[in-house]
Amino acid sequence: MTLPPREAKASHGDGEFKCRFCPIFVRKVTMDLYKYRSFSSYEDEKRVKDIILDSSLWFARGDEVNDPFEFRFNYEVDSDEQRNLFAVHAQAAEPRLTAAEAREKVNRVLAGVSEDKKKVRCWDAQIELWRGIASNTLMCCFAGTGKSILMWSHYADYHRGVCLELSLGIAEQHLWKVTYDDRLTKFSIMDMLGNRDSAFARKSKCWEYEEEYRLMYPGTVARAQTMPPGLVRRVIVGMAMPASKRDALFSWIARNAPGVKVAIAGPASDKSHGIEFEDVTP
Repeated sequence: MTLPPREAKASHGDGEFKCRFCPIFVRKVTMDLYKYRSFSSYEDEKRVKDIILDSSLWFARGDEVNDPFEFRFNYEVDSDEQRNLFAVHAQAAEPRLTAAEAREKVNRVLAGVSEDKKKVRCWDAQIELWRGIASNTLMCCFAGTGKSILMWSHYADYHRGVCLELSLGIAEQHLWKVTYDDRLTKFSIMDMLGNRDSAFARKSKCWEYEEEYRLMYPGTVARAQTMPPGLVRRVIVGMAMPASKRDALFSWIARNAPGVKVAIAGPASDKSHGIEFEDVTP
């Protein structure tokens, strides 16, 4: 796994442990990652406090992400592989068909179809297949830095929210560092079925500022998942959070989670377009 950038820190010294999602011993990785959250409504406050108190994270389904361009790729196949893909799709639509019957049906249909129309149908079929795979994957997303001005604006209510500094100890094969590329990744049908996780960790370069990491597990129903205790190390409040709300949050943390550190985000001292954290005593 690629070492994380900037503030995200990885330690591989935790040895092996048994993953609750698979019956084998796997390598554990501990990382410091960040979660930006709004803190404006009652529901927002409750969600943040649940994360702090219960180490509870929300895992959404892969087909519920906010970027419709995700999971799309450059699909280049020869004529024979096109027919194999269509046969798989035909069997999914009509389970009673055998593989041979599905292939025969595809050959009959494609005999009178132009090459351009074949490409369009191939694109539609692979999107449907990807959506099917995505609906069986649960993911929780994190940032590799807590000092992104854009992330504070987009995900923390214009700097009025919070950024949670998290310490994650998880199975290494479930954590993926997102890569960014404006070119669509090339996949064949076998790659598409066999490399689900790596394909789910690719996005357009316009998202690069997020420095995103994804924790992914198999599953079909979005849910809150309780992580090991001590998930939240520090709560950082935005520079635009009202003082009364900030003081109330700090008092709540002092009473209910005294082991969690608190800090205030502010402009960088070097007068650049940057953010610094000032640790405070709640």
